[in-house]
Amino acid sequence: MALTRLLMVEAANLPDSFLESLDNATEEGIIRRFTEFGQKGLLDVPDPKMAAKHFAALTSLLAFNQPS
Repeated sequence: MALTRLLMVEAANLPDSFLESLDNATEEGIIRRFTEFGQKGLLDVPDPKMAAKHFAALTSLLAFNQPS
């Protein structure tokens, strides 16, 4: 939770380009992993990009909803 608070406070001091590149790099990495899982038959992933967005939303919500 402390990391979440730190990121929220410091996000205002970071340039938009940094946050966008960080977000894009993370999303691209998750998309690659979901694609690999689909290719190996480990997961049914018709749309790896949408799967990555759902995964990121679910994990973010879990982190933000933890009691402090």
